[in-house]
Amino acid sequence: MRHFAHPHVFSPITIRGKRLKNRIMSTGHDTCLPTNDLVNDELVAYHEARARGGCGLIVLQVSGVHETARYTSHLLMATDDKCIAGYQRLADMCHSYDTQIFGQLFHPGREIMETAKGIQPVAYSASAVPSERFHQTPKAMSLELIGEVVTGYADAAGRMQKVGLDIE
Repeated sequence: MRHFAHPHVFSPITIRGKRLKNRIMSTGHDTCLPTNDLVNDELVAYHEARARGGCGLIVLQVSGVHETARYTSHLLMATDDKCIAGYQRLADMCHSYDTQIFGQLFHPGREIMETAKGIQPVAYSASAVPSERFHQTPKAMSLELIGEVVTGYADAAGRMQKVGLDIE
């Protein structure tokens, strides 16, 4: 029998109090699957294939926390309670395979890629420093808007915690 170079890959590990059945993870990445900013059947099936295949941890693609977080036309949004049912489906499905699922809360700041209608998007950031990556200058956020985004993070975290995503 050949020696396996990574003997711990199939061993459980505990991270911040969450036990993972193994060290195999699906990293957070954009899938282009959500519709209307929500989890749909295709996204659930996509992640179910990984959970069924033995993945110990799935990290979801980013979820926007404020309306100004719309950096692309195919993202998840966690800005109101209509997102709860879809995240609940994902959590329940992953847990049925003993797979942990983490969410990622997100605001892009000055890094906006495109909009659904193909018009020039407006990026919102703490200052009007141009983005070298996307070649646009963001609109500087007011203190009130910054407060809304901060509140958006808290509210979105509450929604994800409510449905049982494995976050702390």
